[in-house]
Amino acid sequence: MAVIHLNTFEEEIDPTILKRGLSYYSSGHVIDFVEITNNEYQATVAGTEDYSVSLKKKGDSIHEWNCTCPYDYGWVCKHVTAAIFHLLKDTLTIDISEVPKQKRRIEPVVMKKRTKSIKTQTKEILKQVPQNEMEEFIQQSLSKNREFRNAFLATFGHLSENNSPRALIQAILKRRIGNKPWIDRAQMTALVQDIEPFLKNARHHLQTAEYEKAFSIATALLEGIVKKISYCDDSGGDLGNIAWMSMHILQDLAKTKIPDEINQTLFNYCLTAFNKGVFGGWDWHIEVIELAGSVAKNKKDINRVLVSLKTLTNDYDRSKAVVIELDLLKRFGTQKDVDNLISNNLIHYEVREIAIIQAIENKTYEIAIGLCKDGIEQDRKDRPGYLKKWYDLLLRIAVLQEDIGFIISYSRHNFINSYENAEYYYELLKTYVPDDDWNPFLEELIAEINAAQNWRNMDRVRFICIKEEWWDKLLDYVKTNRSISLIEDSTQYLKADYRQDLIELYRVEILEYLDSNVGRNHYKTACRHLRKMKKLDAAAEVNALVEELRQKFPARYALIEELERV
Repeated sequence: MAVIHLNTFEEEIDPTILKRGLSYYSSGHVIDFVEITNNEYQATVAGTEDYSVSLKKKGDSIHEWNCTCPYDYGWVCKHVTAAIFHLLKDTLTIDISEVPKQKRRIEPVVMKKRTKSIKTQTKEILKQVPQNEMEEFIQQSLSKNREFRNAFLATFGHLSENNSPRALIQAILKRRIGNKPWIDRAQMTALVQDIEPFLKNARHHLQTAEYEKAFSIATALLEGIVKKISYCDDSGGDLGNIAWMSMHILQDLAKTKIPDEINQTLFNYCLTAFNKGVFGGWDWHIEVIELAGSVAKNKKDINRVLVSLKTLTNDYDRSKAVVIELDLLKRFGTQKDVDNLISNNLIHYEVREIAIIQAIENKTYEIAIGLCKDGIEQDRKDRPGYLKKWYDLLLRIAVLQEDIGFIISYSRHNFINSYENAEYYYELLKTYVPDDDWNPFLEELIAEINAAQNWRNMDRVRFICIKEEWWDKLLDYVKTNRSISLIEDSTQYLKADYRQDLIELYRVEILEYLDSNVGRNHYKTACRHLRKMKKLDAAAEVNALVEELRQKFPARYALIEELERV
């Protein structure tokens, strides 16, 4: 088992944890520390809440320790480290003045004389630096510091002849990608660092009402990225995120009260980009025509948008097109035009939803119910993902009509079949099911969930057990559906009454996990579970399991090494 040697603990404990522990100790977070028996200590360390730390000392080492905090990603937490510093306070020389301070719990904060901000200091310096020295400094920084160079060119590059933001962005993309068939993750990082300053400046221009600059940079980023992203490893989503944020800048621009000339420029750009398929194959293709529709100001432009929308033919695109057209008719057409468009396009999910919400707002509930039920029949076979929306709307109508029977029926259906909002459906059920019928109702509900054998919703049984504090049933559920994540998530509810059962569940899961997985990362995961098991006041059981693992896997040297740190 792992041992903390008091003479060398500063070298043994992870530097980050050591620093945090020292900071906690020096700022008074160890609010109680007593020797309960010879060489056994109990401390209270204030963190997110008050945590109890126990230490057992043998000679010059700590042989056993425990903390009630949830940390389990290393062998020692900052609270244990703080307690060790307190234990050794009379033998260590610690310059507390060098330790970053945190607010003490009891001691008043001593107000220090405020120093000048960096911004104020910088202003004062810039007033005094000779221009030639400043130019020389900037030139040297541009040659040595890529991050500074990128920010400088993104901000001031347009002042140089023929250096528009578009030209600068294209030059960066050409330099980084050029004719390379593929850009790996490492090269991607450099590319993103080069173009991020442009995005930052576009946001700044939008905030300072420099709308043309914001528009120019955002469109240049969007076009440049879309042309190159297919040749890049953007598995981290960094480049795609810059494109999304660029589109958001254009959308924010459309929502802002901008001059008519810039509004028309934005409209023309979006319509042209759509018609030329600049963003074809991406969601931005639909978003630019939607943006064009949102900024259209006259009948001529509206008709141009409507003509372009007719080129969208597949089901998904047609649905989006109808919604855009519907928005245009609401702004510039008649109610009859709107009603006709809706009634002729109910096959589209978003249009049906608009029609149902409109009927609910008009309190024509029977029409809304009919639309919901037709939607269920229409989508049951080919588009089952849409069913949740129709059942949610039926429940909404039932609540508005105060129809208890349907409230219970639809809440029950949604609780079993939906992957979200369990709390809402459960509370509705608890409100409307009579108290005398509640427990039998839940038993039937659990039986129905179990019979469905839908693994996605099996967690609803656990949800019910926790809400009703049925700990015996929760334990049965955990044993039947045993997994390490389920054991961990249920420990807080079961540890008071079923500690020994949990210890055994952890033991079996850890053994099975190591039977099936090899490699240091897996060994670290297993040891993290061992630490969770140890927090159940199971040091003896953990020691026995560690010894069993040593005997079972003597040739797994990395595992043996990780076990030493449990």
